[in-house]
Amino acid sequence: EWSCTGATDWCEDVCYADTPWPTVQALLHHNWEMYQRNKHSVHGLVGMLRPLIEESRRWARKRDRAHVFRWFWAGDIPGQNFATAMRVIAGLYPDSTFWVYTRNYDVVSILEPTRWPAVNNLAVYLSVDRDNVDAALVTKGRNRWVRLAFCGDTWEETEDLAALFVGERKGPRCPELTGKIPLLVWGAEGTGRGACVECGMCLTGINNVRFAANG
Repeated sequence: EWSCTGATDWCEDVCYADTPWPTVQALLHHNWEMYQRNKHSVHGLVGMLRPLIEESRRWARKRDRAHVFRWFWAGDIPGQNFATAMRVIAGLYPDSTFWVYTRNYDVVSILEPTRWPAVNNLAVYLSVDRDNVDAALVTKGRNRWVRLAFCGDTWEETEDLAALFVGERKGPRCPELTGKIPLLVWGAEGTGRGACVECGMCLTGINNVRFAANG
């Protein structure tokens, strides 16, 4: 059992988190077990997540970096309580920047920035592919504020998906996938930062974006 509530056939076929590495699998299983223990309580989930955020913030301060945090390298928002906890965390750390891509459309309305208490440091993207595009159109219609991450086998497919969302910008190609920005950008001081931080677009939700599996 995993947290990919909205997984589609397309994303399962190209999943980069389906790793055979035992150490990674052990960490993922540990995280999932921790969630299972706390999933019925927003308070419990916030208490579970705060040490992770604090550790990430310490890492950023040590390197004199602004703190940014992407929710989920593997998996997705597992339920409404977790989505609510994400809002609480954003409110507790207003000087941090959070972002998330999700196929769990059932929790999107919970993450609306203007919903009380308002948050302005959590960017939310619907991950849209050929298998969930109809549901994405409905969800976008009900949540005009949410951004869109168009996913396909090719860049042409991502453009076709974007064209279905009338009035929406198709968004640029992810610059890491096109090679415009390397996966890790090294600074003169010998520390690196990831392509997402270097680009900065998704972190603040300033535009839609496109990802191609065969880009």
